[in-house]
Amino acid sequence: GLGALLFVAGRHPAVTIAGTLVMGGVGTLLLVMIQATLSDRHGAQRATAITESNMLAILCAGLLPLLVGLFEGTPLGWRGAIYAGLAAGIVLALTNWRTPIPPRRPRTVQQGSGRLPAVFWAYWSVLLLSVSMEWSLIGWSADFLNTVVGLSVTNAAMLVSVFFFGAVLGRFANSRWTRFVSPRKLLLAMLLVVAIGFPLLWLARLPAINVLGLGIAGFGVGSLFPLGLSLALAVAADEVDAASGYTSLGTGLAMLV
Repeated sequence: GLGALLFVAGRHPAVTIAGTLVMGGVGTLLLVMIQATLSDRHGAQRATAITESNMLAILCAGLLPLLVGLFEGTPLGWRGAIYAGLAAGIVLALTNWRTPIPPRRPRTVQQGSGRLPAVFWAYWSVLLLSVSMEWSLIGWSADFLNTVVGLSVTNAAMLVSVFFFGAVLGRFANSRWTRFVSPRKLLLAMLLVVAIGFPLLWLARLPAINVLGLGIAGFGVGSLFPLGLSLALAVAADEVDAASGYTSLGTGLAMLV
């Protein structure tokens, strides 16, 4: 909240940059805590909980540009979108203040050293690559649709939303499927979906097929992170806080890649 207030109220670059740093640091810490808490609370059903939380996260991310546009015509301007987020956070805090936080799970004798198992790092690598792929598609697809497919700049930018729609749909579907299908099998299935969608985006000569490929790729790519995260936290259940921290670090590195 403090970082957001510095960002919207600041009139000097030093203040707004400081607000951005605070939001980024605290936001990352919050992400680590949420992931670890969901894993502890839901146990064997962590894949469903994490996928549902990621579905809501991407929906909120998609709402931000809409809110900015809506508030731009009001006296608050674009800052109204930030104030709306702060208000929503306060409401959530007040309505969930008494929700108990699950106690830390006791360590097993075999994994009491604090080290994360080797298989965790395998899933960590999957997360790193999948997030890199997701952000690359987000950042590159509009330019590709414009310069290669031949769509106008406006239409190309607008049709990137097909990727987000596919990602939301994929996360919703997988949140249902994880109730009766192994997350590992779903992860492999989503990799196959990406392998089908990306060639359509890359190689097709009809704009409609390119856009369809983008949506199919979004369906698969958008589900890789929550599924991979649930598997990574499952194999490191005795060190879930450290595991969640390392996955968030990997996500940040992936965005830089």
